[in-house]
Amino acid sequence: MKALTVPDGVSARLDGNCRPYGGLVDPLEARLVLPFYLKMLGLNAPNYADGLWMSLVDAAESASQAEVEQLLTSDDWRPVVMGSWFSLKFDGAQIGPSLLAAVSRSQGSLTAPSLAVSASLLLEETATSTLVEYVERDLELRYGSATFVAAVVESLGGETSVSVDTNDRDALSNMMDVARRLQSLLIG
Repeated sequence: MKALTVPDGVSARLDGNCRPYGGLVDPLEARLVLPFYLKMLGLNAPNYADGLWMSLVDAAESASQAEVEQLLTSDDWRPVVMGSWFSLKFDGAQIGPSLLAAVSRSQGSLTAPSLAVSASLLLEETATSTLVEYVERDLELRYGSATFVAAVVESLGGETSVSVDTNDRDALSNMMDVARRLQSLLIG
């Protein structure tokens, strides 16, 4: 792996699986993605969000709706992760279509947890059918987040073909705590 430096002193690593940020980092991603995505992906947020909380909140406050929609519609998973968290700044009617489209494109455990949590908070029951479709696709393609997203569906009063256990419900509770805390600071 080759270490490199990107704008604002953010470090990144290049390997065969990483997006080659190099010195050509999109300024939007340098500001809203690179400093946070590793600690906010998958189910990481409850373990790491506190350590970056103030910079995360500052970045979220600086993000426009157009910028968050750009993150959510990215073909790369890293911007989608942060777009899901930063979407909590907006009303579901504003950001909901982009958020649901991102859920529909999600390919698993890196993006699905935060997308499902944000969709459930912002869109409530309206997100259920998209989340159920995600669960079925995840089961078929083995993305790895079917049971977590099924727990989100269950919390919205919906049903899936997947059994949800205590671990899924606990993980959801922890993710929802982070999301609600961030949302309360952003819409205050």
